Amino acid sequence: MHANQITSSIPQDHATRPSAARRTWQAFWGTILHPSRTFGVLSQETSLLVGAAPFLIWLVLALLNSLLRTVVHGPQIGTEVMLPEIVFIGGIGYLVLDQETYLAGWGFAFILIILPVMWILAAGIAQLFSYIWKGKGSFESGLMTLSFAIFVPWVLIQSTSEIIFGVPINLLMGTKFSWAEAMIGQFGSRVALIWYTFVYGIYSTLTYAWSITLLAIAVRRTHDLSWPKSIITAIVAFFAVVFLFSIFVR
Repeated sequence: MHANQITSSIPQDHATRPSAARRTWQAFWGTILHPSRTFGVLSQETSLLVGAAPFLIWLVLALLNSLLRTVVHGPQIGTEVMLPEIVFIGGIGYLVLDQETYLAGWGFAFILIILPVMWILAAGIAQLFSYIWKGKGSFESGLMTLSFAIFVPWVLIQSTSEIIFGVPINLLMGTKFSWAEAMIGQFGSRVALIWYTFVYGIYSTLTYAWSITLLAIAVRRTHDLSWPKSIITAIVAFFAVVFLFSIFVR
Protein backbone atom coordinates (compact mmCIF):
# COMPACT_ATOMS: atom_id res chain seq x y z
CA MET A 1 0.00 0.00 0.00
CA HIS A 2 1.38 3.40 -0.97
CA ALA A 3 1.86 6.22 1.54
CA ASN A 4 -0.95 8.28 0.05
CA GLN A 5 -3.28 5.30 0.32
CA ILE A 6 -2.35 4.88 3.97
CA THR A 7 -3.06 8.55 4.63
CA SER A 8 -6.36 8.41 2.82
CA SER A 9 -7.42 5.38 4.86
CA ILE A 10 -7.21 7.46 8.07
CA PRO A 11 -10.52 9.16 8.92
CA GLN A 12 -10.36 12.83 8.01
CA ASP A 13 -11.09 14.07 11.51
CA HIS A 14 -8.03 12.22 12.86
CA ALA A 15 -5.79 13.22 9.94
CA THR A 16 -6.47 16.92 10.45
CA ARG A 17 -7.05 16.91 14.21
CA PRO A 18 -5.26 19.73 16.08
CA SER A 19 -2.78 18.90 18.81
CA ALA A 20 -3.96 18.32 22.39
CA ALA A 21 -2.50 21.69 23.42
CA ARG A 22 -4.40 23.49 20.66
CA ARG A 23 -7.64 21.65 21.47
CA THR A 24 -7.22 22.62 25.13
CA TRP A 25 -6.67 26.27 24.19
CA GLN A 26 -9.73 26.25 21.93
CA ALA A 27 -11.85 24.54 24.58
CA PHE A 28 -10.75 26.95 27.31
CA TRP A 29 -11.68 30.07 25.40
CA GLY A 30 -14.65 28.36 23.80
CA THR A 31 -16.02 27.70 27.29
CA ILE A 32 -16.00 31.46 27.85
CA LEU A 33 -17.30 32.60 24.46
CA HIS A 34 -19.38 29.70 23.08
CA PRO A 35 -19.97 27.19 25.89
CA SER A 36 -22.77 25.17 24.29
CA ARG A 37 -20.89 24.62 21.05
CA THR A 38 -17.65 23.94 22.91
CA PHE A 39 -19.21 21.36 25.23
CA GLY A 40 -20.66 19.61 22.20
CA VAL A 41 -17.13 19.26 20.83
CA LEU A 42 -15.66 18.30 24.21
CA SER A 43 -18.22 15.52 24.63
CA GLN A 44 -16.44 13.79 21.73
CA GLU A 45 -12.95 14.41 23.17
CA THR A 46 -10.92 11.30 24.03
CA SER A 47 -7.72 12.75 25.49
CA LEU A 48 -7.60 12.61 29.27
CA LEU A 49 -4.91 15.30 29.19
CA VAL A 50 -7.32 17.72 27.53
CA GLY A 51 -10.00 16.92 30.08
CA ALA A 52 -7.61 17.36 33.01
CA ALA A 53 -6.10 20.59 31.65
CA PRO A 54 -8.39 23.08 33.49
CA PHE A 55 -7.68 21.76 36.98
CA LEU A 56 -4.00 21.31 36.09
CA ILE A 57 -3.91 25.01 35.13
CA TRP A 58 -5.62 25.81 38.45
CA LEU A 59 -2.97 23.73 40.22
CA VAL A 60 -0.09 25.50 38.44
CA LEU A 61 -1.47 28.90 39.40
CA ALA A 62 -1.88 27.77 43.01
CA LEU A 63 1.74 26.59 43.07
CA LEU A 64 2.84 29.88 41.48
CA ASN A 65 1.04 31.80 44.21
CA SER A 66 2.72 29.64 46.83
CA LEU A 67 6.12 30.24 45.19
CA LEU A 68 5.57 34.01 45.20
CA ARG A 69 4.72 33.90 48.91
CA THR A 70 7.84 31.82 49.60
CA VAL A 71 10.12 34.21 47.68
CA VAL A 72 8.96 37.22 49.73
CA HIS A 73 8.89 35.20 52.96
CA GLY A 74 5.16 35.72 53.27
CA PRO A 75 2.61 33.42 54.91
CA GLN A 76 1.33 30.47 52.88
CA ILE A 77 -2.06 30.76 54.56
CA GLY A 78 -3.23 34.35 54.20
CA THR A 79 -6.05 34.46 56.71
CA GLU A 80 -4.27 33.87 60.02
CA VAL A 81 -5.31 37.33 61.18
CA MET A 82 -8.96 36.26 60.83
CA LEU A 83 -8.61 32.54 61.58
CA PRO A 84 -5.60 31.97 63.87
CA GLU A 85 -5.90 28.20 63.66
CA ILE A 86 -6.57 26.12 60.57
CA VAL A 87 -9.65 23.98 60.95
CA PHE A 88 -10.39 20.73 59.18
CA ILE A 89 -14.15 20.36 58.93
CA GLY A 90 -15.58 16.85 59.00
CA GLY A 91 -19.06 15.41 59.10
CA ILE A 92 -19.07 15.03 62.88
CA GLY A 93 -16.80 17.78 64.15
CA TYR A 94 -13.54 19.55 63.55
CA LEU A 95 -9.82 19.15 64.03
CA VAL A 96 -7.50 22.07 64.74
CA LEU A 97 -4.26 21.92 62.76
CA ASP A 98 -1.13 24.02 63.04
CA GLN A 99 0.16 25.60 59.84
CA GLU A 100 3.12 23.24 59.43
CA THR A 101 0.85 20.21 59.70
CA TYR A 102 -1.58 21.70 57.21
CA LEU A 103 1.08 22.52 54.62
CA ALA A 104 3.01 19.28 54.98
CA GLY A 105 0.03 16.95 55.30
CA TRP A 106 -3.46 18.14 54.44
CA GLY A 107 -2.27 20.65 51.83
CA PHE A 108 -0.39 17.90 50.01
CA ALA A 109 -3.42 15.60 50.14
CA PHE A 110 -5.63 18.42 48.93
CA ILE A 111 -3.53 19.02 45.83
CA LEU A 112 -2.95 15.41 44.84
CA ILE A 113 -6.25 13.85 45.83
CA ILE A 114 -9.07 16.34 46.32
CA LEU A 115 -8.90 18.08 42.92
CA PRO A 116 -9.16 14.90 40.82
CA VAL A 117 -11.82 13.56 43.18
CA MET A 118 -13.84 16.77 42.75
CA TRP A 119 -13.66 16.32 38.98
CA ILE A 120 -14.67 12.66 39.08
CA LEU A 121 -17.41 13.32 41.65
CA ALA A 122 -19.09 15.94 39.45
CA ALA A 123 -19.01 13.67 36.39
CA GLY A 124 -20.28 10.75 38.47
CA ILE A 125 -23.23 12.72 39.81
CA ALA A 126 -24.11 13.89 36.30
CA GLN A 127 -23.93 10.32 35.02
CA LEU A 128 -26.13 9.09 37.89
CA PHE A 129 -28.81 11.70 37.20
CA SER A 130 -28.56 10.94 33.49
CA TYR A 131 -29.19 7.26 34.23
CA ILE A 132 -32.15 8.06 36.48
CA TRP A 133 -33.69 10.40 33.93
CA LYS A 134 -32.92 8.22 30.88
CA GLY A 135 -30.39 10.63 29.43
CA LYS A 136 -27.65 9.97 26.93
CA GLY A 137 -23.91 10.43 26.93
CA SER A 138 -21.24 8.67 28.93
CA PHE A 139 -19.24 9.17 32.10
CA GLU A 140 -16.14 9.78 29.98
CA SER A 141 -17.88 12.55 28.03
CA GLY A 142 -18.98 14.11 31.29
CA LEU A 143 -15.39 14.13 32.53
CA MET A 144 -14.38 16.23 29.52
CA THR A 145 -17.17 18.81 29.63
CA LEU A 146 -17.61 19.21 33.38
CA SER A 147 -13.91 19.79 33.95
CA PHE A 148 -14.05 22.96 31.87
CA ALA A 149 -17.43 23.98 33.31
CA ILE A 150 -16.11 23.87 36.88
CA PHE A 151 -12.52 25.00 36.66
CA VAL A 152 -12.52 27.69 33.94
CA PRO A 153 -14.39 30.20 36.17
CA TRP A 154 -12.20 29.26 39.13
CA VAL A 155 -9.05 29.85 37.11
CA LEU A 156 -10.17 33.16 35.59
CA ILE A 157 -11.66 34.70 38.73
CA GLN A 158 -10.34 33.06 41.87
CA SER A 159 -6.83 31.96 40.92
CA THR A 160 -5.94 35.21 39.15
CA SER A 161 -7.43 37.24 42.02
CA GLU A 162 -5.30 35.40 44.57
CA ILE A 163 -2.15 36.07 42.55
CA ILE A 164 -2.92 39.73 41.76
CA PHE A 165 -4.32 40.64 45.19
CA GLY A 166 -1.93 38.43 47.13
CA VAL A 167 1.80 39.10 47.17
CA PRO A 168 1.75 42.24 44.94
CA ILE A 169 -0.82 44.01 47.12
CA ASN A 170 0.93 42.82 50.28
CA LEU A 171 4.16 44.41 49.07
CA LEU A 172 2.37 47.60 48.03
CA MET A 173 0.55 47.94 51.37
CA GLY A 174 3.55 46.88 53.46
CA THR A 175 1.78 44.02 55.16
CA LYS A 176 1.61 40.23 54.97
CA PHE A 177 -2.16 40.04 55.32
CA SER A 178 -3.63 42.76 53.07
CA TRP A 179 -6.58 40.61 51.95
CA ALA A 180 -7.73 39.72 55.47
CA GLU A 181 -6.86 43.08 57.01
CA ALA A 182 -8.87 44.92 54.36
CA MET A 183 -11.91 42.81 55.20
CA ILE A 184 -11.71 43.49 58.93
CA GLY A 185 -11.37 47.25 58.44
CA GLN A 186 -7.66 47.84 59.00
CA PHE A 187 -7.58 50.21 55.98
CA GLY A 188 -10.86 51.95 56.75
CA SER A 189 -14.55 51.21 56.35
CA ARG A 190 -14.67 52.19 52.66
CA VAL A 191 -11.90 49.77 51.75
CA ALA A 192 -13.59 47.08 53.82
CA LEU A 193 -16.88 47.66 51.97
CA ILE A 194 -15.16 47.54 48.59
CA TRP A 195 -13.29 44.39 49.53
CA TYR A 196 -16.35 42.64 50.94
CA THR A 197 -18.22 43.52 47.75
CA PHE A 198 -15.43 42.05 45.66
CA VAL A 199 -14.95 38.91 47.75
CA TYR A 200 -18.62 38.03 48.13
CA GLY A 201 -19.96 39.59 44.92
CA ILE A 202 -17.30 38.60 42.39
CA TYR A 203 -14.80 36.19 43.92
CA SER A 204 -17.52 33.94 45.37
CA THR A 205 -20.99 34.64 43.94
CA LEU A 206 -19.99 35.34 40.33
CA THR A 207 -17.68 32.34 40.25
CA TYR A 208 -20.34 30.03 41.65
CA ALA A 209 -23.14 31.36 39.44
CA TRP A 210 -20.96 31.08 36.33
CA SER A 211 -19.87 27.55 37.22
CA ILE A 212 -23.44 26.38 37.82
CA THR A 213 -24.56 27.94 34.53
CA LEU A 214 -21.74 26.24 32.64
CA LEU A 215 -22.44 22.95 34.41
CA ALA A 216 -26.10 23.09 33.36
CA ILE A 217 -25.09 23.74 29.74
CA ALA A 218 -22.50 20.96 29.88
CA VAL A 219 -24.97 18.44 31.33
CA ARG A 220 -27.56 19.33 28.70
CA ARG A 221 -25.10 18.96 25.82
CA THR A 222 -23.45 15.83 27.22
CA HIS A 223 -26.46 13.91 28.56
CA ASP A 224 -29.29 15.43 26.52
CA LEU A 225 -31.45 16.21 29.55
CA SER A 226 -34.12 18.90 29.67
CA TRP A 227 -33.15 22.31 31.00
CA PRO A 228 -34.86 21.83 34.41
CA LYS A 229 -33.17 18.44 34.88
CA SER A 230 -29.84 19.83 33.69
CA ILE A 231 -30.06 22.72 36.16
CA ILE A 232 -30.94 20.41 39.06
CA THR A 233 -28.06 18.10 38.16
CA ALA A 234 -25.69 21.06 37.89
CA ILE A 235 -26.67 22.45 41.29
CA VAL A 236 -26.30 19.08 43.03
CA ALA A 237 -22.95 18.37 41.37
CA PHE A 238 -21.62 21.85 42.07
CA PHE A 239 -22.48 21.93 45.75
CA ALA A 240 -21.12 18.42 46.22
CA VAL A 241 -17.84 19.66 44.76
CA VAL A 242 -17.90 22.85 46.85
CA PHE A 243 -18.55 20.85 50.02
CA LEU A 244 -15.53 18.70 49.26
CA PHE A 245 -13.48 21.81 48.45
CA SER A 246 -14.55 23.58 51.64
CA ILE A 247 -13.36 20.71 53.81
CA PHE A 248 -10.20 22.78 54.00
CA VAL A 249 -11.03 26.13 55.59
CA ARG A 250 -8.23 28.69 55.40
